[in-house]
Amino acid sequence: MKNEYRPICPFSTLSIQYCSNNVRVSFMVNYALDVPWYASLPRLETRFYIEQYGGENVVWIGKALYRLPSVNNEIYLELAKLDYNKSQAVHSAEWENIQRWHSETGLEEFGVTKESLLQAYFVAAACIFEPQRWLERLAWAKTVTLIQAFKFHINHDEARKVILELLNNNFNRQDLSNRRLDKNNKNEQLLGILLVTLDYLGLEFFQKHGQEISHYLNQIWQSWLFSWQNEGSSSKREAELIVQTINLMAGDWLQELQLNPQYQILLKATNKVCHKLKDYQSEKGKNELSIATKTTTTPEIESEMQEFLQIVLQNSHDGIKSSFFLVAKSFYYVAYFDSQTIMSHADKVLFQKVM
Repeated sequence: MKNEYRPICPFSTLSIQYCSNNVRVSFMVNYALDVPWYASLPRLETRFYIEQYGGENVVWIGKALYRLPSVNNEIYLELAKLDYNKSQAVHSAEWENIQRWHSETGLEEFGVTKESLLQAYFVAAACIFEPQRWLERLAWAKTVTLIQAFKFHINHDEARKVILELLNNNFNRQDLSNRRLDKNNKNEQLLGILLVTLDYLGLEFFQKHGQEISHYLNQIWQSWLFSWQNEGSSSKREAELIVQTINLMAGDWLQELQLNPQYQILLKATNKVCHKLKDYQSEKGKNELSIATKTTTTPEIESEMQEFLQIVLQNSHDGIKSSFFLVAKSFYYVAYFDSQTIMSHADKVLFQKVM
């Protein structure tokens, strides 16, 4: 990138530092213009910020030239890089694990490509990136992937009533060993993938926290599938399924939360805005050429996001608030960007080491 600046003093090193600082400012402005705040996922923003962060040699200009060691510090930069690369190594191992799950379960037969799998994991990892929160991240990615599989299969095979009957029968069985599913039947095969995955997540949670949650996982999936049947849309409560799974994996108990009126307000607001974002994404896919020229979503969605943010900020319990807001941002991100941009972000965040 070529930038021409007039020297601010006779010393070339200071001139270069000044120019470099202005390039960083320009880059951050461009990032803010290219990536709306609602679509700025935490780890994506961190990655771009680290790359443009200036160390101790950065010179600021006001009425005089000066440095800010508490703002621009080489030690901070080095620690940030080490932390980022450490987390990235964890994410890389998790990505290998989730690819094995995809391959062993045969999810590709249900329309789940490697690209859509990577997108699901990337979005989850870009929002919940802390190594110790691996179970929330993994559950988020697998939930989104399974939702895609169900939507693909049911929409193409018109098997909604059949699979819901199978789900109802199997979810209500107390003895897991009694689940006998025909693997040659697509409906039962998909049901088996779901049940095995929920059992795995429940076991991992039990080993980590010593508490049983498999019943609650079954319950929220059953609730989503029946809402799909009753409301005629899979996306009206898709966000609810994701956010409840995350909260459950974080150790927040659904029974207690469901009695909280603030929680219900947040659920309703999240479902509303995410459903509209899904509709926008669907229309964008149908008419990609005309939509791709837009620099933002619709005014209605922007207004909905503002109202949603206001509701989030007005309600208490920071941990719960965070999960709702991150899920809404993830829906906005996927609706806003095209698949090529998302894949380039995934490559940068997950696989390219910070040097």
